[in-house]
Amino acid sequence: PARIAAGSVVGAVVVVQPGVRLEPEELRRHAAKTLSSYKVPRVIMTLETHQTPITSSGKLDRRNLIARLQELAKTPA
Repeated sequence: PARIAAGSVVGAVVVVQPGVRLEPEELRRHAAKTLSSYKVPRVIMTLETHQTPITSSGKLDRRNLIARLQELAKTPA
């Protein structure tokens, strides 16, 4: 999970194989079985492997992911 700057919102990015569909609410319920309630991600984004942002040096672009999570956190549920 990544922390989102605007408040103490816990977010998660789940990378799946192409064609796999996971519902955020299903992932939240699963996480709630083992995590404390404050650790359960409120914002969940799923990406297929080819959608994962990569920096020019070939590493995961965390800033890009956090910016996307922040945008998702702004949208009403």
